[in-house]
Amino acid sequence: MTHPAPGSMTRASSRSLRDGSTRFGITLPPTPPSSASEPDTDDETPAAADLLLRATHVVFDFDGPVCSLFATGENGTGSVAPVIARDFRQRLGKDHSQVLKMLDTEGVSKEDPHALYQALVRLHRRSGNDETHELVDNMRAWLDEAEEKAVVDNAFPTPGAHQLLNVLHERGYQLAIASNNSEAAIRSYLVRHELDGFFREGLVRGRPREAWLMKPHPHTPALVRAIWDTAPSSASHHYVMIGDSVADVKASSAQGVRFGFIGYHRTAKQLALLRKESGAKAPMVTDLVRLTDEIVAQPSRVRLTA
Repeated sequence: MTHPAPGSMTRASSRSLRDGSTRFGITLPPTPPSSASEPDTDDETPAAADLLLRATHVVFDFDGPVCSLFATGENGTGSVAPVIARDFRQRLGKDHSQVLKMLDTEGVSKEDPHALYQALVRLHRRSGNDETHELVDNMRAWLDEAEEKAVVDNAFPTPGAHQLLNVLHERGYQLAIASNNSEAAIRSYLVRHELDGFFREGLVRGRPREAWLMKPHPHTPALVRAIWDTAPSSASHHYVMIGDSVADVKASSAQGVRFGFIGYHRTAKQLALLRKESGAKAPMVTDLVRLTDEIVAQPSRVRLTA
């Protein structure tokens, strides 16, 4: 995978990422109408920018901070995730109705395909039988295909995400993705939007084969950090994760004191959950365009490129 040198303008900097205006030499995706989100009155963009400016390495969650994978409707403000979750349940109910009934006792959301899949994995780990093992493998493959299809049919860039990646890369930050989504789907999205050159080999990590290692387990961000920590300069590394879920907060906090967290979401309700899980220690933002503005307005402090 080609890794453009820091300081050089990449393809994503000059091409249209859908439509929209140009800022900082980067063409932006259109911003959804303000009515689609609930502005958070406690937005902490300056604090988030300061945390990023003190970092050297940044880990992004994928669905949310980079794009809306299951977007639908005008400007990508809706979601087909409930439809995928419904299809997931229908596939289970067709030949495994008893398993579906057991999943329903778990109390997981019937509109979240990842929650359903993780509940299925927990059920298998309790039962340990061959039938549920095969079912987990089959549903994982089905979910992988659904996410790869969503990249083509539904994925919509999170407003500000592409230019934030551009700016951080231009300034010499090391970038990674640690996600519960299909790694093939993530790589497909990055290639389609010409962002793949921002990530060195091994630094795009998707859903682990061992599904119980999905976030909130710290496994995926730990794999990324292990690669970075082989560098001679690792003692001076400072890490930040940008995530939109409680699972991201937990996975990040398990990495230690040099691993900060920035919460991103467009709704005050979800940011409140992230703030509570972080113990109000992590800054929260509702707008990555504003965060990028804050970064660009200040001189870079990054001195490391490995």
